[in-house]
Amino acid sequence: EIKDIPQGNLGGKFFAWEEVSTGWLIGIQVEESNWLQSIANQGRGIFYFILFAVLIPLVLAFFFSYQFTKPLLQLQQKMFYASFGTYDLRVPVSNSSELGLLAENFNRLMEYLEKIQGIDILHDERSRILNISEDESRYTFMNVFQVR
Repeated sequence: EIKDIPQGNLGGKFFAWEEVSTGWLIGIQVEESNWLQSIANQGRGIFYFILFAVLIPLVLAFFFSYQFTKPLLQLQQKMFYASFGTYDLRVPVSNSSELGLLAENFNRLMEYLEKIQGIDILHDERSRILNISEDESRYTFMNVFQVR
C-alpha cells in the first residue's frame, strides 16, 4: 500500500504524497537532479534579483548625486577665485531650480563687482593723475619763487 512508502528521498527520486478529504492519495515523484536543478535555478534568480535591486539604485544614486553636486562644485570653484578678486567669472545657468537661481544671482553679483572694480580702477587712476599734477604744480610753484 502507498501509505507505507515514506515521503522523501528514495534512491535518487523524491517522493511526496498527501491524502485528500475524499480518501484519495495524491502523490508526486521527481528525479532528484531535476529537483536540485530547480532549486539552483531559483537561487540564481534570487541572486540576480537582489543584484539588480541593489545595483540599479546605486547607479541611479551616483548619477543623480553627480548631477546635483556638479553645479555646486562649479559655483564653489568660481567663488574661491572671486574671493581673490577675479570678478570676470560666470557660472552656467542650466535650469530654473534653486541651483539655477543661485547661479544666476552669482553671475549678477560678479557683474556688479566687475563694475565696482572698474570704477575703483578709474578712481585710483584719477587720484594718481591728480597727485602727480599736484606734485608738479607744487614743484613749479617752488621753482617760480626760487628763480626770482
